[in-house]
Amino acid sequence: MGIKGLMPFIRENAPKAVTETSQANYNGRVLAIDASTCLYQFMVAIRTGTGSDYQSLTNERGETTSHLAGFMSRTLKLLEAGAKPVYVFDGKPPSLKSGELANRKARKEQAIEDYEKAKEDGDAEKMQKMADRSVSVTKDMQEATKKLLRMMAIPVIEAPCEAEATCAHFSKTGVAFAAATEDADALCFGASKLIRNLFTTDPKKRPTLEVDLARLLEQLDIDMDKFIDFCILSGSDYTDTIQKVGSITAFQLIKNHKDIETVLAQAVDKARVPENFPYQEARELFKRHEVTDVNAVDAATGKKKCDFKDYFAKKPKPDTAGLLKFLVEENQFSEERVKKQVEKLEKLLSQGMQVSFESFFTLEAPAIASKDKFNPFKSKDGKKRRDVTANLSKAAAPGGAAKKRKGALTADKIEKKEQEDKENNSSNAAALPSALG
Repeated sequence: MGIKGLMPFIRENAPKAVTETSQANYNGRVLAIDASTCLYQFMVAIRTGTGSDYQSLTNERGETTSHLAGFMSRTLKLLEAGAKPVYVFDGKPPSLKSGELANRKARKEQAIEDYEKAKEDGDAEKMQKMADRSVSVTKDMQEATKKLLRMMAIPVIEAPCEAEATCAHFSKTGVAFAAATEDADALCFGASKLIRNLFTTDPKKRPTLEVDLARLLEQLDIDMDKFIDFCILSGSDYTDTIQKVGSITAFQLIKNHKDIETVLAQAVDKARVPENFPYQEARELFKRHEVTDVNAVDAATGKKKCDFKDYFAKKPKPDTAGLLKFLVEENQFSEERVKKQVEKLEKLLSQGMQVSFESFFTLEAPAIASKDKFNPFKSKDGKKRRDVTANLSKAAAPGGAAKKRKGALTADKIEKKEQEDKENNSSNAAALPSALG
């Protein structure tokens, strides 16, 4: 889930931090890509069989191989654009996330039942939605993908914990230009730049977006500490949510009270705070998450393991024989197609770190005017917006049956919007190339 409702909130209230972009704009740039997100999108596409160019690919053992075709195709397109991909895989999830993982498991089990029912009823739309909620990425799929990428001579990083946290760390420290992930909490982990929809197949409907963290904080008129507390109040993977607190309410609370401690002490009735609300641990996790050490040195070469610019500059060579054996012999891909792809891969990697002239010059964005900074107590037309935090100090209605204000941004509406975004994202993965020839 990441941070509940964060991207809609950013696009609505900090538009100067968001830029529509494309792969072509990352020529000569190292991109840290959350591989888990890519795998998830492929599995949704495989489950539903959507997309005009889509085929569900399997080997002679009946194992799904579509994700391998997808990673090969996507990586070649990135290299053609001049980008230098580094794929980061999830490690062990933090213990603080155990509650969210248990909830996901329960929702997944229910979604599997709903999917089968929709299939019996011939309800294609519901099948798509339930597929998005019920797919699983297996350990074997992850290992096969890592094997493919390594033979392609593409850097693979196994994060010690959350992949998006390591992607964010790479961006923050400069070993990568940006973190490419659908999990917007990469911003909480400190990603200087976040890329969403990097592999979109429909730029008009789902454009690739780049979020600049410094511009985001500037337009929201808050510092990083307040941004993290705002995100925790909005709802994260590490805590349950406070009743009746969505993005706008959370932001008003932070603007009024500065931090969660003061919010809980002065603004929110204790009955509204869930039992599972370890906000201090969540805050610490965002600030000091376990990530891959960018300064680690390879004992054999004496060079930094995460010096990706140097790695690509040295024109790495793919394991041609290994790729043919793995894809053609072991997974029954078209030999002719694989040979063409490997030839293209060799050619692209032999170009090293070619950088366009334009990439040497980055125009500094103008300072954001005071009138353009987000004021949560005013609407866009300048009218006063109701301070919705006032009622939070009162005890919740019995059974949580408080009357909903018309048009209020409720948790249900946020969750529905996020689910629609995820389902649209997964459809972008549907257009996979045929690898069987």
